[in-house]
Amino acid sequence: MLAFILILIISFAWAVVVNQIYLSNLNKILKFVLMLACLAISGVSTLFSIFLTPLFLSIFQKKQIKFDKRVAFVLAVLLSAVSFIDVKNRIVYEYKCNIEKDYEIIIIDNNFTLDDLDNMCVSFSNMRDSPKFTQKLNNINIYSDTNKTKIVAKIYNIYCPNSFILSGIQKEISGTEGGLFCGYTKTGLLEYNYELKQILKNKLIEKDSK
Repeated sequence: MLAFILILIISFAWAVVVNQIYLSNLNKILKFVLMLACLAISGVSTLFSIFLTPLFLSIFQKKQIKFDKRVAFVLAVLLSAVSFIDVKNRIVYEYKCNIEKDYEIIIIDNNFTLDDLDNMCVSFSNMRDSPKFTQKLNNINIYSDTNKTKIVAKIYNIYCPNSFILSGIQKEISGTEGGLFCGYTKTGLLEYNYELKQILKNKLIEKDSK
């Protein structure tokens, strides 16, 4: 419940800031850019504020509610400070995922054949604590069989932790803080992830052709 209350408060605060930008004497293009930036930052931090902030804004406009400029400035500074780590994590995440493509599969044991692939098991590795910053993590392993006798390959994907607010909501719902992953995590049931097995197959073919 606390997380939802914080979302309402933060969405309201962002609406105050955006409303002050709208009422300012700034150039129209600069106004639009600043307002869009505020909505984007609020969306990264709380997600639901993308819907709630415009709702509060419409109420302000309808009721012609105005706030002191100093209040809006203080709120802008505080919100930027609170959102800094979340925005930084998301920027690093997008860069590592879409530009650097820093995720990878490392073969630990090359002693497998094409026939062995059918018996292999894909499973999450034992991640105990959720990191607070975006980084590359070994969150998936490929084992020689369903009994997990030995690790054949380790998969390193890029992890971005949820913001403080979203982590609170996720923890209330599922007991974990959650986060975003990019890389080799996309296809089907994890245990029978044919995309990962196909990648191993391609690597084996490449090795045999050399």
